[in-house]
Amino acid sequence: MKLNSKIEKKIKTKVLEYLKKGKPGWDIPHTLASVHWMRKLIKKEGGNEKILVTSMYFHDIGYPIMKEGYRWEDVLKAKLSHPKRGAKIAKKVLEEIGGYSKKEIEEIIHLIKTHDNLKRLDTPNEILVKESDGLAQIDTDRVVGNLDKKSHEKFIKHFKEKRVPIFKTKTGKKFLKKLFV
Repeated sequence: MKLNSKIEKKIKTKVLEYLKKGKPGWDIPHTLASVHWMRKLIKKEGGNEKILVTSMYFHDIGYPIMKEGYRWEDVLKAKLSHPKRGAKIAKKVLEEIGGYSKKEIEEIIHLIKTHDNLKRLDTPNEILVKESDGLAQIDTDRVVGNLDKKSHEKFIKHFKEKRVPIFKTKTGKKFLKKLFV
């Protein structure tokens, strides 16, 4: 199912308001890149755009305010609570905007809550969300990294160890190979 462009515009406007309060220089371009990659994955792998693209808009909305100069360790600490916090925000915003069934909202909330649980890959939607998020993390054309050198090295090591092995789709692996040179 396609995502209605009027609903998407409302979602994007609301989400950007929240993301301005998160990780400076990262959350907004990363989120927009994850939406880009989700659309590319859906085009090749299939999937419900309404559920999956909406999930990507909201997936990192729950990060707390982080000051300029944050480190990888700060991100790891914030990762623990942001999915749950983000799911609450997303539910509230989606109910306000309308256009989603209760079942659709439940699926979106589930994907937001589980998007950083790299051990949970039970459904095609969970796989696509994690792949889209991962691709957006290393897409240096769309997202300029803002970690210091030492933190960036830790992030890359973590990505190689934890994110690369979870890529399951043929398309996701192909895109990963192109981005991760």
